[in-house]
Amino acid sequence: MRLSVGALFSIYSKDHPEYLFEALWSALRGQSSPLDACIGVIEGEIGAELERVVSEFHEVTWIRIPRTKNPTGFGLPEALNRGLQSLKTDIVLKLDTDDLNHEDRVAITLDMFSATPELVLFGGQIQEWDPSFTRCFGRRTVPTSHPQILEFAQSRNPFNGPSVAFQRERVLSLGGYPLVGANEDYALWASIMASGHVTANHAEDLVFMRGGEDLVARRSTQRYRRGEEEALKFIYRTGLWSFSRFALHWLTKQLIRRLPDSWNRYIYRNLRQTIPAQVPLIYEKAHSAWNTFQL
Repeated sequence: MRLSVGALFSIYSKDHPEYLFEALWSALRGQSSPLDACIGVIEGEIGAELERVVSEFHEVTWIRIPRTKNPTGFGLPEALNRGLQSLKTDIVLKLDTDDLNHEDRVAITLDMFSATPELVLFGGQIQEWDPSFTRCFGRRTVPTSHPQILEFAQSRNPFNGPSVAFQRERVLSLGGYPLVGANEDYALWASIMASGHVTANHAEDLVFMRGGEDLVARRSTQRYRRGEEEALKFIYRTGLWSFSRFALHWLTKQLIRRLPDSWNRYIYRNLRQTIPAQVPLIYEKAHSAWNTFQL
């Protein structure tokens, strides 16, 4: 029997209408194999421009929830868990609301889970671009096999978050997304790996991510440091790391987040693989659709 594949994402007032439109268009109207369902969680009040984008994508089942109030002011994991409860597909594709999805992302994901029934967590490589897709910063490369992923996880996140899909029931059995102040994806992947489930990454680029210097700056705030510390402690509690490994991660992250932005940008650049820049076809199609939508 064919596995069903759904997508999950959350939006709030600070999301960019154009980027959201293009991300959803690439996932819902630009795929070679269609999704079976899609859940979008709207957290709090959003502006008129975002509401217009929301009304365009009738393929999405929209869930509205109040703006989450917690010590970190970070409600994304709670919003995602709300959507996860409502999405009934076998496989869940995590969508980021400003990134473009390769035309074959759904098809590749479905093929991988169908061929490997024990597979619980799956991702791929990603390209990182500036917001207007005029400059490519490089590729974020992660290991592909389960043993390599487990080894890589001792030093860095072995998954590119925007590219990931997972078995819904297995993730629900682990409690869903951990309620941490940042890096909820990383914390969930750690929980899956520490539970002994099979993981894999595809060798191809599955997502074209909007990144750059703004991303570096957002990760250097006190709020982000506090949230990241929560995630690191959660990962340690899963048993994936020893205490000495956790201490090394904590110290390294605390130091890096306090460096000048120029230093962080240099470090960040060296974690990416330089590739020939060619504007993704899916961006050209999604951006053309956005221009038509604006008319």
